[in-house]
Amino acid sequence: MNRLMESQNSCMYTSDFYRNGALNQWMNNSDEGQRQIAYKAAFHVYRNTIRVLFFSVNLALILAGMRSAVGITAFLVIGVIWIFMSASFCVERNRMKKLKKLKNT
Repeated sequence: MNRLMESQNSCMYTSDFYRNGALNQWMNNSDEGQRQIAYKAAFHVYRNTIRVLFFSVNLALILAGMRSAVGITAFLVIGVIWIFMSASFCVERNRMKKLKKLKNT
């Protein structure tokens, strides 16, 4: 199956994976085990990134407490990244729930 997907340029580790429609092609060609591995890996990366951002926010707050412009800027940038990641995760989760409901009906 992996050889077949790689020969069709639908392997998730190729550079072609980022073109339009490649995700849908990969989802159609992969089995449930491969999708589960990708889901777990993506969620693991998401959780680790949130942890790094949490500790970065704490460090930025410490720097901001010293009235440092760098600390305030870092706090704002990290906060925006955190909000964007959380919002995009929630939007994607809700989109997937709606798709699942539509497929079940």
